[in-house]
Amino acid sequence: MKKCAWVLFLVAVFSPALLLAQMDTVDVPDFFTTPGGGEGTLNAAVQAKINAGTLSNTVFRLKPYGYYVLSATIVVPAGKKLTLIAPDPGSTQETSPPMICWTPSSGVTTTFNFDCYGDVYMKNIWILYATTNMEGLGTQVGSALEIDQDTTDNLNIGVFENVIFDYAPISNSGGAVTVSAAHARLKFTNCYWRNNTD
Repeated sequence: MKKCAWVLFLVAVFSPALLLAQMDTVDVPDFFTTPGGGEGTLNAAVQAKINAGTLSNTVFRLKPYGYYVLSATIVVPAGKKLTLIAPDPGSTQETSPPMICWTPSSGVTTTFNFDCYGDVYMKNIWILYATTNMEGLGTQVGSALEIDQDTTDNLNIGVFENVIFDYAPISNSGGAVTVSAAHARLKFTNCYWRNNTD
């Protein structure tokens, strides 16, 4: 009996470590640390893991005070999970949350910045619903983070911790985060909506 209890104890202690060990962490370069300017670095990193079939086992770590410029909608496939994290923000500009915004390039469909047929988890992220117009605050974009309906009618889960939703207009019959999935469970903890029309 003591042996069985000892084995159960070891399994309970080491199971979380084993689960984390299976996660792949990708440090995504931001716009300013990529030679020549890096629009779409987050798009490329996520797409590479989708193509490899390892999206759900990947944590995308963004740089504090980083600037991530989307070149297209990031689509989370059904049955998969997108995880975006950054370190806890500090009290200086250099330790502020990384910002995700849109390219000013024409011809890019900006209906959704994230179209989530699967699950999404974000922590310490700043989503700006605008382009990177460097001469001002940027041009507001009619975009939304969409929790979308997949063909299997699965439960869609969205978890947002310390996320800033900034400058979102009313678009797609909703606001910063819209839900068209029949079954969705969303959790917002310490999130902040600012400059939004919704």
